[in-house]
Amino acid sequence: MITKVKINTRGGTKEYYRMMCAECKKPFYAERSDAQTCSNKCRQKLYRRRQRYGKQQHREKCRQLGLPMPDDGYKAKLQLFEFED
Repeated sequence: MITKVKINTRGGTKEYYRMMCAECKKPFYAERSDAQTCSNKCRQKLYRRRQRYGKQQHREKCRQLGLPMPDDGYKAKLQLFEFED
């Protein structure tokens, strides 16, 4: 749940959104309603975790279908494009 909060600053009153960080699960105040993380450090950790999770899902799918693994590189391409005479 996102809560809108008005905070008085030197430049006047600003609206902030009280949110929960998607990575460290700590509450923080954000100027934008679509913010996900509290800092750049958490943003990078979340990005890397999502990248790693996607690769794991892809490997599992290849394993289930009997396709060459994405890490095989050149060998995988050779297996896919072998032609019989």
